[in-house]
Amino acid sequence: MLESDTPLSWTQGWSTGNGFQPPYNGESGRRYNGINRFILMLKSLEKGYDDPRWYTFNQVAKTGTYSIRKGEKATAVEYWAIYDTVEKKSMNLSAYQQFLKDHPDRKESEFKLYAKTAYIFNAAQIDGLQPLPVAEQHEFEPHLLAEEAIKTMSENMEVRLSYGGDQAYYSPVSDSIHLPRRESFFSEAEFVGTTLHELAHASGAPSRLDRPLAALSADREGYAKEELIAEIASTFCSAEL
Repeated sequence: MLESDTPLSWTQGWSTGNGFQPPYNGESGRRYNGINRFILMLKSLEKGYDDPRWYTFNQVAKTGTYSIRKGEKATAVEYWAIYDTVEKKSMNLSAYQQFLKDHPDRKESEFKLYAKTAYIFNAAQIDGLQPLPVAEQHEFEPHLLAEEAIKTMSENMEVRLSYGGDQAYYSPVSDSIHLPRRESFFSEAEFVGTTLHELAHASGAPSRLDRPLAALSADREGYAKEELIAEIASTFCSAEL
């Protein structure tokens, strides 16, 4: 979108189908995480997919009853692993960390990080697949859920929220978040998204994930990356809510 003439100011203000669900593998039920989740969310937005299920070619083929529609193109996702050049085997990050603890004689230079690519199809690209069951509808006040989530997050992070003025920002010096009053926002979604964005910035404090927030005012590229971190985190958290 940044490279095209598409305006970046538009936000969808309604849900479709069963409402948004994070993308997951239709066979295993496992959610896609990290950059894969972001890629699949964008692809769903681009193509208009409202089904969160994704399948590999082999998962579709082995059923014998489903088929990928002719002309449909797969979406690439990536998986990172660590290769042991001595033992000639691969392992995930947690297994690698445990392996180093158990084998202090091994050197980090004996391991290589590499990526594997997989190609998957959305359920909307597959013929014969049963429609996603319609989720049971529950009556609730969305704003109360959001208020409780934000309150819990800020308390668990031990970061103070204050309201007033016409700016939204996180202050690394005071470790506090400043927001306009709630009634200043155009919608509940704008309020929640902005608050989650600032909470994401606060996650970079030295007592938390320790990103170099204090130096970003003089580092424009670093500042841009930090803004992307905060906005992607806000997107993921808003989707969960």
